[in-house]
Amino acid sequence: MLVNQAYCKISEATKDEAIGKTVLRERDNEVFQTGKGLDLTERTYTDRDGNCHYVSVKKAPLTDESGKVSHVLTISRDITEHKREDEERERLLKEIETKNSELERFSYTVSHDLRSPLITIQGFARLLQEDLEQGRTEDLQSQLEYIETAAIKMDRLITDTLQLSRIGRVVNPPEDVPFGALVQDAQEQTQEQIKSGGVEVTVADDFPTVHVDRMRIVEVLVNLITNSTKYMGEQRHPKIDIGYRVDGKTPVFFVQDNGMGIDKGQHETVFELFHKVDSSSNGTGAGLAIVKRIIEVHEGRIWIESEEGKGCTVCFTLPDTSDS
Repeated sequence: MLVNQAYCKISEATKDEAIGKTVLRERDNEVFQTGKGLDLTERTYTDRDGNCHYVSVKKAPLTDESGKVSHVLTISRDITEHKREDEERERLLKEIETKNSELERFSYTVSHDLRSPLITIQGFARLLQEDLEQGRTEDLQSQLEYIETAAIKMDRLITDTLQLSRIGRVVNPPEDVPFGALVQDAQEQTQEQIKSGGVEVTVADDFPTVHVDRMRIVEVLVNLITNSTKYMGEQRHPKIDIGYRVDGKTPVFFVQDNGMGIDKGQHETVFELFHKVDSSSNGTGAGLAIVKRIIEVHEGRIWIESEEGKGCTVCFTLPDTSDS
């Protein structure tokens, strides 16, 4: 049995180490018996550093003067780069498919929600015109107020939509920040809502350090704290707990309240653009969609743990300093 230097390079073995290895002799008997070559297409092996390699293997019979198979020629070709390129191409295609689906939902949602205030404006503008033509003035003020309110709502929808679209493109350089410092910044920005709502806020000690866009993650915390203060319901002793737990080796941060809670059927839909748990509440319903986008840009995950009437916990992961 002989091996050349190219095979030794692929397998990271000396000639003495390679000769006699099962990978060289496997299926050889089949070639000897049938006199037909084999195309094993793809095999894997692990090098000395633990890296996985992909190899295509072909076996061909070599015959002597009498036509009998005397040797089997094995040709191994390292296709690791091609394999990884294929896997990356497949990943990108799936990502594009997902993004296209998101864009389709995004376009539908934006067009649907922007059309609502437009219809209101058009309707009251028509009534206003008719009243002016017929000399009726008693309802003009209220009609103008409806038009102004709809225009303000539309402006908020457009502003929130633009903010969501910019996340991931306009990004501050990530930095190592103690998560507790981010919580402190967020508390300072929400102190008025916390105070006016009579909310008791507790914050964990010894938070880990994260590698993030500081401004964006503070925005996440401000949004989550604000949401908690809004949806306390009739809770007499409103509380917000900001902390973290460790799942395996991953820190999971959370903002937990003892408010109204969210039905399990809405745990996913609350992150959709313009979705509102309470349709009568202020705001556009874009907040959690923006929060989700910020977390995903940081390659983290976000989810809800809640039951209706039993408070709500929003959990999310972030890259820590070991990932930077």
